[in-house]
Amino acid sequence: MKDGRQSVVVVAPGEVREAVREILEGAAFRVGEAPDLAAAERLLPQIEPPAVLLVDEAHQDTLAPFIAALQRLRPLDAHLLPVVLMARVSLNLAGVREAVAKPLDPPLLVEVVQRLLEGL
Repeated sequence: MKDGRQSVVVVAPGEVREAVREILEGAAFRVGEAPDLAAAERLLPQIEPPAVLLVDEAHQDTLAPFIAALQRLRPLDAHLLPVVLMARVSLNLAGVREAVAKPLDPPLLVEVVQRLLEGL
């Protein structure tokens, strides 16, 4: 997935994933989609770091073990994959760099992704 644009991988249920993809593609990001974290893990080797991983609250129970595995398996570029959690309530999960409230505010979502990518 190389074309000069910065990457975002969206892990969310179908409707949420589609809405987030539209928002981010409209802001010129390259977007990879995964219905769950297992699919995201298969997709990540195709993504050129740096990238942002947006994860819906529906996957919060498996997010911490996923982040731990990522840090173990890809220690050199795990820091190049900040995780953003999209959730209705504020959650404090290890390894999550930012949280974005749902319902999503498109300009805020784009701002958070841009800020994280600029910091890498």
